[in-house]
Amino acid sequence: MKRKQIINITAVFIIAIGVITAVFQMTRSVSVSATDEPVEVWLTLADESKLLNQEAGLQFQAGSGMATNIITIDETQLYQQFEGAGAAMTESSAWLIMNNLPEAERNTLMANLFTGNGDGIHLSYVRVPMGASDFALSSYTYNDMPAGQTDPTLANFSVAHDEAYIIPALQQARDLNPQLRLMGTPWSAPAWMKDNENLNAGSLQSQYYDAFANYHVKFVEAYASYGLPIDSLTPQNEPEHESNSYPSMAMSAEEQKVFVRDHLGPAIESAGLNTRLLLLDHNWDLANYPLSILADPDAYDYVDGTAFHGYGGDVGAQTAVHNAYPEKGVWFTECSGGGWATDFADNMTWNMHNLVIGNFRNYGKSLLLWNLALDENDGPQNGGCGNCRGVVTINQTTNAVEYNVEYYVLGHVAKFVDPGAYRIDSTAFIEGGPENVAFHNPDGSIVLIVHATEATTFDVAWQGQYINYSLPAQGTVTFKWDGGSTPAADNVLQEFETEGTYYDVWHATSSLSNTARFGTYSLQMVGTVDPWHTVAAELNNSPVDATGFSEMCFWVLDTARSDEGIAFKLVDDHDVSQEIWSNDLPTPIRTVQNEWVQMCFDVAAFTEVDLSAIDHVEFTSYWDGPYLYDHITYTIPEITIEKTVTVRNHPVQPGDVVTYTVEVSNAGTAVAENLHITDTLPTYVTGANLDVTETISAGESVSYTIPASVALNTPWNSIITNTAYFNHTSGQGSDEAVFTTALIAANVFQDFELLPNVTYEAYNATVTITDTVVHDGDKAMAMVGEDIWHRGGVYPYNGPRDLTGYNYICYWVYDAFENTPNNTMSLIMVDQSGSRQESWSDSPEQADNPNPETTQYTWVPMCFSLTAYDLVDLSQVASLEFNTYWGGPYYFDEVTLTDVPLSGERVYLPIISK
Repeated sequence: MKRKQIINITAVFIIAIGVITAVFQMTRSVSVSATDEPVEVWLTLADESKLLNQEAGLQFQAGSGMATNIITIDETQLYQQFEGAGAAMTESSAWLIMNNLPEAERNTLMANLFTGNGDGIHLSYVRVPMGASDFALSSYTYNDMPAGQTDPTLANFSVAHDEAYIIPALQQARDLNPQLRLMGTPWSAPAWMKDNENLNAGSLQSQYYDAFANYHVKFVEAYASYGLPIDSLTPQNEPEHESNSYPSMAMSAEEQKVFVRDHLGPAIESAGLNTRLLLLDHNWDLANYPLSILADPDAYDYVDGTAFHGYGGDVGAQTAVHNAYPEKGVWFTECSGGGWATDFADNMTWNMHNLVIGNFRNYGKSLLLWNLALDENDGPQNGGCGNCRGVVTINQTTNAVEYNVEYYVLGHVAKFVDPGAYRIDSTAFIEGGPENVAFHNPDGSIVLIVHATEATTFDVAWQGQYINYSLPAQGTVTFKWDGGSTPAADNVLQEFETEGTYYDVWHATSSLSNTARFGTYSLQMVGTVDPWHTVAAELNNSPVDATGFSEMCFWVLDTARSDEGIAFKLVDDHDVSQEIWSNDLPTPIRTVQNEWVQMCFDVAAFTEVDLSAIDHVEFTSYWDGPYLYDHITYTIPEITIEKTVTVRNHPVQPGDVVTYTVEVSNAGTAVAENLHITDTLPTYVTGANLDVTETISAGESVSYTIPASVALNTPWNSIITNTAYFNHTSGQGSDEAVFTTALIAANVFQDFELLPNVTYEAYNATVTITDTVVHDGDKAMAMVGEDIWHRGGVYPYNGPRDLTGYNYICYWVYDAFENTPNNTMSLIMVDQSGSRQESWSDSPEQADNPNPETTQYTWVPMCFSLTAYDLVDLSQVASLEFNTYWGGPYYFDEVTLTDVPLSGERVYLPIISK
């Protein structure tokens, strides 16, 4: 639980709240030399004349470009990491690929799907139904039992059903793309675990929560035995939808919370699996579902993120979940095309706008569509969607393969963006402009994906250079070029993906192994002479400044035995070293045979070396192994800053009190010392500036309350932005709060300028807005009636309105009634509850009124003392009504609140902006 330390600079009275916040992203600088980089161009057009075609390359030119639309790329601003893109290998898809296609055609299709060669789109993530879905040859699970029988120990668990088509298809896919990641999702628990004893519909019985949790674990372990590691799991597909026509199962948010917190999470942990656990796996409009689970701190600890589908709601829900829990990831895991949408161009636009650009700009880490392949009849089906479309269509009669629009949607992403890439900052445009999203790959290349619903010309600006490009309407283009450096926020110090990153030190032989925790390779150490064996690892861009690090970590796989310690040695640039054994840590860490174990060491414990200049590290074991080492990383204090503003009126009036709050949090595992926090108030805002140096413990935050006031000379219709900053050895950050000042003066009740709906016809009168007879500005209210007694009403600006701080309400009136030169009138006050009270312009209680009567064909002010209105709630005045005996016409303007009666001059500031 995060604790907050509240520091009040001075007390402040908060009347109303209007908070505006921004999301902070930590950045680190990257030095890149941008010198005429060649740019690859891959294009898809709406008329299908070009389908992911490679066009002639472009060259960056010096300058910033001259186009109206400029997409500026900033690879120093990093967001979420990309996990992969792909679709689901349903049994229907696998059967069509493995059973229906001849070997040559199958190999061509699989190469196109899972490699980047030629026309290949290099899919990198595949979703695997755990048992039957609505696209299967039949309904089944991995633990079906005869009716009336149960198997709580899962003695009959088996994935043998998948050996026919699904497992071979996945094995071939992973052979083609060793980086391929897999996600497992059940559509239903075995029928004997459910309250309706049926695979269709129903719910999981609570007595079988443990059994269903172990069902997930056994699936992961079984698939691993086929060389198919499962990267992630979701507890249940579409838990808020149950169908009587295909395998499905309801699971409420409360049920999923209990299942994850008390059963599935502990089962995964107990089994020693590194498989990630994602919540929901359902539509955007169900964002409250994962939020309610993540609010439970015990469930939170087991969860890696939330999975969304795109069949309901809006993609912005992903940002809502991210903002609430930024340390948890967001995955997009399902959406299907189908017979309901057959136009290629419109499908391309919808997918790019929502599932590609919208998804990734709203913190999506993956892009997964539904069936990888279906036949010409949109099947085989198992009771669900009758006209869904696969990424490809395989004709069962001719064996022809049709590559559908979804293939090119995925291709514009997966062919170019590699797992581990970071989304980076690029200029956002609304629909119609060059919508886009950009990534920085682990190999240093930069990818920019652009789509436009209308024909557009734009520049891409990067590192002081630019390219210019014209994109036809509903066209999609992907650009790729060498960025010159790996992403700055990548905390990997060594990933062992290339030769020359390691060497032998003592009684050991080192080499690369294709068994890896991440990526393709790891460092293998084999001892030569017993005992004691040491290998060394170079660090990226050494010497490395580790003074801002919290921990340094690595992964180790002990293939020979368990329960062994590993020594981790830091060696600085002066050849001074210090070694710490993992089994001597305050919480000892030891190896587990044939399982990857992460070992992390507190950098502050290495007191004998120069942490500002670490040259390399060394690993030592007593036994000869073989040991595999992978991914040396570091952790830092995870500092974030949030700036908010509380305002009295919205919009803000000059002279108002505003209150700024600055909260700085440390979500990391290390104490953040010497953290400098500043906030200099902007022009037109007066108060105390913030300039402090803090120490914030891991998991804690500090909050500052800064009272201020808006200057009386603040221009109307101004946008006032205030930014707070932090500076630390681990990075810098900022956040801003914004408020807008009002369009009119504070004491204006209504000036009839800000339309519509400012007047109403109260009784026997026609009320209009005129621009011919006005006292000030461009408009006034006109009232004319037939016969006698007429009332016209006026609503307050930004009402209901609080009048309790004023003495009088005044207005200007122009009497154009030709038969009677001077007339009295009354003013009726109506409060929010509907209570009404009337006072006449010549009554004794209005003795201060400068003009008890109108003057024919002349603008005069009338002022009514508010003390006369003691039967209405002046703090909530909903409207005023002007009441006259004669028919007029009469004109009204500038209804104003004052402290003294008007003598003929205005006492409010003029309107500056409308």
